[in-house]
Amino acid sequence: MAFPALAQTQTQTTPPTSSQPQSQSQAPADKPALVASEAVTEKATVQDVNPKRRLVILKDPEGRTIRLKFKKDEAQALSELHKGDVVTAKYYESTAVALAKPGEEPTGLEQESFVVAPENGTAPGRVLVNSFQTTATVEKIDPQKRRIVLKEPDGKTVKLKVDKSVQNLDQIKPGDKIVVRYTEAAEVSIAKSHA
Repeated sequence: MAFPALAQTQTQTTPPTSSQPQSQSQAPADKPALVASEAVTEKATVQDVNPKRRLVILKDPEGRTIRLKFKKDEAQALSELHKGDVVTAKYYESTAVALAKPGEEPTGLEQESFVVAPENGTAPGRVLVNSFQTTATVEKIDPQKRRIVLKEPDGKTVKLKVDKSVQNLDQIKPGDKIVVRYTEAAEVSIAKSHA
């Protein structure tokens, strides 16, 4: 059983909090910025399923959180997923598109919507996604590989690729509290794994 899906953007009118889309778009909604992301396939455990929000939260083997959003027409398929299910998920990883220490000016892109595409230009193609802004603590950082692991206020950890538009990565260290904006993981397909 597999559920192919693609993330899509959503308009929010409520004030944003951590893990909610922001509406500080710097470009028209019909011209989202392009972000290259790595396509990932991995086994993960379902932590939460929310068919109403079309959202599945997974935990990867290293204990990090992956949030995947489904299209409206795929939401009914989510009723077949349950907490504790082991699944194989194919998705574009979340990408940090702007970050800064509190009180500093962020570098990068502060738009609400982004088009995520594979780094190497191959299938499965482009996906329109939201971005989220939150304050988090840096757990690990690799400026050369442009990778960062963050702990969010709810205790969940997320691993992010850092977009090339972010220019201050060398100033961020483990233990720093930062304000980060990142794209949601773009879901391509998800299937229950069989033992």
